[in-house]
Amino acid sequence: MPSLKRLARRASRRSAALIKRAAYHPVLIRSPLNPLVRAGIRIAGPDESAELLIDSERSLARFGDGEFTVLMGLGATRFQDSSADLAARLAEVLASDREDLLIGLPICLQDTHEALPAERVFWGDYLRRNGRRLLSVVPHHRTYADAQLTRPFVPYGDRDLALRRFARLQVIWKDRDILMVEGEMTRAGIGNDLFDGARSVRRIICPATDAYAHLEEIVGATVEHGQGRLVLCSLGPTATVVAHDASARGVRCLDLGHLDLEYMWALAGTPRVPLRGRYVNEILDQADSGLLPEEAALYDSQIIARIGVAQA
Repeated sequence: MPSLKRLARRASRRSAALIKRAAYHPVLIRSPLNPLVRAGIRIAGPDESAELLIDSERSLARFGDGEFTVLMGLGATRFQDSSADLAARLAEVLASDREDLLIGLPICLQDTHEALPAERVFWGDYLRRNGRRLLSVVPHHRTYADAQLTRPFVPYGDRDLALRRFARLQVIWKDRDILMVEGEMTRAGIGNDLFDGARSVRRIICPATDAYAHLEEIVGATVEHGQGRLVLCSLGPTATVVAHDASARGVRCLDLGHLDLEYMWALAGTPRVPLRGRYVNEILDQADSGLLPEEAALYDSQIIARIGVAQA
């Protein structure tokens, strides 16, 4: 039989969880109690953000908790060692007010009404711990896109909603020639139909981790091979800088992060499970990294450059 102390600890943990859920209620997150709201910072929702990208030729640079970790000097991420230079570049991107470049912040910093309870607690805690730091680096009185528009499934747990949102995002590259700038084990669209509507797909393969060490070469190759193409970049915090720099040189670039993983999880109806042919940085157990012969042939045929990685 549990001791009184153990029962008391359980009751205390349950009470703390209930208090957090009440404190991080969606109504309160959207209210002036939120320091971002008081600062005039508005984050467009995922649907509005998708329409902004569909209806324009603007690029997208996204900031999530990983980018803010580096920018605010709080440490490294799974993909990227921290450095003063990367932090300075991220700060430059965040301060950008170019009309052709959308800056994305996580919608869950300001609106969690569709999010799962665990997501509400995560972002509520994040805001409580880092709200003052965020106010010191995020320009006030601006409207931002939703950085989480590339994560339609995991934060919400609604498969049907996710697939509807994926369908809208697919309009962006429908009948377009696209250039993937991605990590070595990303393989976006291989083994699924996420980019089947594109007219053609080419790829530049970069290091899966610490890609920022090759930034100049990556940006140069992106600009060279991205002429007349829509660039889709998945390179952790480096993608945020690539989207800024490539678009400044006339190439439209969208930082799409985990979009491919989210799509495969949505199709499976289960979040954060191992995926064949992919390295999933968010989980420990991994599936077989090999591709089927026809998948490998297609993938290899699309690669036009490798930067910082060995020839396969």
